[in-house]
Amino acid sequence: AAQAAMEEARANEEARQRAKAMVKEGTVYFCFLTIYTLALLGAKRPGEGPYFFSTLVKDLLLEDEFLKEASHVLKTFQDVATPKEMWQWVFGSFTDSFFPNEMELNDGTPAGSIVVFDYNYLFGAVRVRSMRVKPNAGCQVHGEFESLIPACYAAVSSSTEDRAPYGPNQKWKWQSGKELGGGLPFWGLYQFYSTSGYAIDLYGNSSQITAVLEELKDEGFVDLQTRAVFYDLTLFNPGLNVYAQISVAFEFPPSGGMLPYSIIRIVNFALYEGTAGKVLLAMDIILLLFVVYYLVEEGMELKQEGWKEFAKDKWNIMDCITILCFFVVIGFRIRGLVLWSRIPSQPGDQACDFDRFQLISRQVNLIQMAALVLFITLFRIFFLLFST
Repeated sequence: AAQAAMEEARANEEARQRAKAMVKEGTVYFCFLTIYTLALLGAKRPGEGPYFFSTLVKDLLLEDEFLKEASHVLKTFQDVATPKEMWQWVFGSFTDSFFPNEMELNDGTPAGSIVVFDYNYLFGAVRVRSMRVKPNAGCQVHGEFESLIPACYAAVSSSTEDRAPYGPNQKWKWQSGKELGGGLPFWGLYQFYSTSGYAIDLYGNSSQITAVLEELKDEGFVDLQTRAVFYDLTLFNPGLNVYAQISVAFEFPPSGGMLPYSIIRIVNFALYEGTAGKVLLAMDIILLLFVVYYLVEEGMELKQEGWKEFAKDKWNIMDCITILCFFVVIGFRIRGLVLWSRIPSQPGDQACDFDRFQLISRQVNLIQMAALVLFITLFRIFFLLFST
């Protein structure tokens, strides 16, 4: 009886110690989760200003109706279905909204700057990029129709993409994604597109940009081999200190017609400026210390148990994944901020281009990775609560 009582007491003590350890771990995890959530919300900087900025850009791009002389019915961006309608949108909603006539600008506009609706500056170049497919690559005209149909055009891929120069005097030349400054692939409505293609960066005032676009239209920049055309630009609002990264795509599926698609991202690169920025920096430092603490803890547990025993516990694997995701987020954010510091800070500077902004913004604001970390952490919190 005495032996049984001692074993029961020992078991109860071990249970209390386990419960105490789980409560401690749950408390630390909860503090970590609270700071992480606040830091994540702080990085997004919610507010009415960025929301209305995004709404303005969407209204200009997507909701503005075509000019009456361009279409006999009311059409907007989402109604574009042919190359002709794409050019109508380009010389209507796109150029009228983003490249107004210089005579319409305020007297206080800096020389060489393009201002959109008084307060938003075009930052860097406007990039027009097309992707083309080789004739009869990835498809074949049936023998009975070869005399009637000269060629067929499949979807664009690494094997069917055309890389030969074309246009008047072969002026438009293919460039790889690396040559175009990196950037990120584009996931459209129809398919996935790489960062390569035939790109033209538009600089200068609104009249010069419009003239180049007219030239592209008249000289056949878009033809039967075209599978997608992208229009990329970045706007800066100094009052809100945020950037609007705008990507507009027109996809040409093999079935014919056209699929318009747009992506608008409001990004804040000045994460650590001002009082709110200093608070965010402090929380990020605390988070980094938490990550280092968990890294040391997992390392000690791995050393004590050995790899085989360590790997048997699924929570150890989940903790390692969480730590790895955090270091990926931290590494990319630091790299993005370093790249951002090297970009000229004046709107209209021709050294800036959209692809670099696109890549940097994704590195500074890895929201998908951050959401994965938040999900794993919440899952662990719930597990600890129910276990306790």
